Amino acid sequence: MCRRVLTYEEKNVVLKLINEDFTHADVGKYVGVSRSCITRFLKRYRRRETVENLPRSGRPPTTSLRDDRHILCIVKSNRRRSLREITSIVNNDLSLPVSSRTILRRLRACGCRRRKIRKTLTIAKVNRLRRLSWCKARLSWHALGKWKSVIFSDETQVVLDHSRNLYVWRKPNEIWRPECLGEVGGRSRVSATF
Repeated sequence: MCRRVLTYEEKNVVLKLINEDFTHADVGKYVGVSRSCITRFLKRYRRRETVENLPRSGRPPTTSLRDDRHILCIVKSNRRRSLREITSIVNNDLSLPVSSRTILRRLRACGCRRRKIRKTLTIAKVNRLRRLSWCKARLSWHALGKWKSVIFSDETQVVLDHSRNLYVWRKPNEIWRPECLGEVGGRSRVSATF
């Protein structure tokens, strides 16, 4: 069995079973840990007289909160940078060298991930406004009257270079922000009338 930390409830069960004169091996089988795990826990309990774990300090973080904000600012200034580029910029700016894994962990802690770029809407803002006003002007047309004399046309785009994947750093709620959108590959436009 692998070595693991006993939960608060498991520790109380262990103490109750030991008080009822079960062996360490039987208690270990009941809880699902090894006999040596039960023995180590009981030694600690007799020494400290509590089932609570001591606070663990762990390794102190390499970067401060200010450094983390600086990393996020660098990413937001150009979201298409690679992790290697971000690491070199951060290491030039900070006094301590930071690994790319550390920067990746800091970005993930902020909610940023490297995601495929979404295709942008290719209709210009002026044309969107023109289309909207055209539609509003024809809201009162009757379905059987004027629409029979209209010729419809449609346009579509064909991606010429689909093999090129572009990525941006973004949070899940930033999917449609303008800096997270972009053109992917070369395009060709095809029109049809019916």
